[in-house]
Amino acid sequence: MYPEDCAQFAGPYDVVLFSSDENDAAAIAAEHCSAVLCDIATGFGPNSDGPSLSDAEIQALFGLTDVTGFAEHGATATQIPVVEISAALYAAALISASRLAGKPPRRIGVSLVATAVAMLTTFLPKAFLGHRSGRVGNRHTAAAPWNGYPTRDGHVLICTTTDAQWARLRETIGDSALEDPRFATSPDRIAAVDALDALIAKWTASLATSKCVAVCEAIQIPAGPIVAPEDLWREPNFAFRHPEAAAKLEASVSGSAVAANVDLFRLSFLNGGAAQIPRRTGTATQPLSGWKVIELGQFTAVPLATRHLASLGATIVKVEAPSGETSRRWQPGMDGTSYYFAQTNAGKRCERLDLTAHEGKTRLEELISDAHILVENMRPGSLEKLGFGVERLARINPNLLYCSVSGFGLATAYPGRPAFDTVIQAMSGAMVATPSSRGPVKLGISAADILGAQVTLFAILAGVWSTNRLVDVAMQDVTAWAALLAGEGEGNAGYLLEVLDGPIWIADESIVDEAELLFVTTLPRAHAACRLRSAGNRVQPVRRVDELLFDPAFQRDMILTASDEDGRGWPLLHPPYRINGVDFPPPSLPPRVDRMSLYGPLDSAPTRETVLPDGRRHSHGSNI
Repeated sequence: MYPEDCAQFAGPYDVVLFSSDENDAAAIAAEHCSAVLCDIATGFGPNSDGPSLSDAEIQALFGLTDVTGFAEHGATATQIPVVEISAALYAAALISASRLAGKPPRRIGVSLVATAVAMLTTFLPKAFLGHRSGRVGNRHTAAAPWNGYPTRDGHVLICTTTDAQWARLRETIGDSALEDPRFATSPDRIAAVDALDALIAKWTASLATSKCVAVCEAIQIPAGPIVAPEDLWREPNFAFRHPEAAAKLEASVSGSAVAANVDLFRLSFLNGGAAQIPRRTGTATQPLSGWKVIELGQFTAVPLATRHLASLGATIVKVEAPSGETSRRWQPGMDGTSYYFAQTNAGKRCERLDLTAHEGKTRLEELISDAHILVENMRPGSLEKLGFGVERLARINPNLLYCSVSGFGLATAYPGRPAFDTVIQAMSGAMVATPSSRGPVKLGISAADILGAQVTLFAILAGVWSTNRLVDVAMQDVTAWAALLAGEGEGNAGYLLEVLDGPIWIADESIVDEAELLFVTTLPRAHAACRLRSAGNRVQPVRRVDELLFDPAFQRDMILTASDEDGRGWPLLHPPYRINGVDFPPPSLPPRVDRMSLYGPLDSAPTRETVLPDGRRHSHGSNI
């Protein structure tokens, strides 16, 4: 029971953070009855099943370890406590959101297990279809060339996503072998990726890393070197944005001590004027009720952040190109919409706008004029070229909060430079903090994108208390911050051992003789882990993503089923948090591109009716 009238126990705190894995939640609630209580635990508080788990154990048990590493060299364990970092960012965002509610929610819960699962959005669609997700190292399953390549003095990451980018790179390299028809289109290049990578590596090996990066930058190809966390002070953009942290790294101060000097985002005034405090419009059940957000986002960082804003009650208007966002066409999917796009963009309203045309610009100005928030992850400078620079935005809407998300930030040593998750992981220290027998490798999940999305969510919720704000989020900042925290966390140190049907994770604190280790390699993962645990060791099997679907906790706490306009079911992930009094029902799914109006207002489309499988009738407009 949590007594309502317990002022005699009330402490001097507005917010109390704790873990019900280690603390008595009822006692904390009684002692701090006027505070917002935020419980970060393995599961959802005292109702969760099983013991508390370290970050490394959660990564092993819930798919993150299995998807990290090179295909031919087995799974790799990162030293970054990425699950705990992610959960902490969710908690910070939710606490900020609670302040916007008319009556702040009393209890907030963040599950570490659900947080880990939420990072698997690019892998779960295959699992839902009964397929296994493989490891790809530093490659990309839907684009080539995209990999790490040797140079004369190190390695360079090069990433291309379009045929136009490939054509520029091919012409710059000038090797006639790259004219082979096998490399003509993106699907062709993916099918012949080994031969293609060998030719790219031949070229990069003839150049110094800095020269290779400069060549790619000149032709607008995302590229970057692999940097160790302790060497970030040598990385020009990190040193430019975080001079104090860079100076400490140069002086050999430990990474965890340096991380405190890394700003996760920058907050300034949009037009140099004074901020105003907006009217609080949220409710206890929908903290962001009444807030209108315009999204110019694609892929992961911004769409994922606004997906959470939608879950908290905000109205999201997603602006797409006339052909729709690129990730709509990723595989697997149904009827022209990918599972990934559905998961990341559920709960939003969508409009197609050609922002190079007068009609598109006029409609965007109309949308911005009464919005609370504009958030985008276009290439830096792109919005200004379209006529929507910071000064223009301030004139259109003096009360706007404008959030720009990019690889290297608005204030940067690399103005206009493109970047993808893989490049950011390389240039922030994350790859070196994820060592494998073959060398540095990216986390299998899109860690820079995902952490960037969570910082964006936190930055927006921290900034909306005043208007006329400009928020600058650089994915390199948050990924470097995470890499500097590598090795932190009790119980995270350990190693992987290959057994009969895959790897198991063994904590460094475990004491196992060589004969026993040799014997357990002949056992399946579950049996090997059970045998070593029975002797007092800390061991977990490394589970595949497709195996999670048979986990009762996964089925109970993490899956929502939503229906699209045609009544078909889509599996979605539940938010990895809970707020007392807030329901998270299955959100509406984004419409197909051919059912979205061009330039029209949100409510201008005719209403249609669909008969669902259970016989219910569902009315909807083509834009919602």
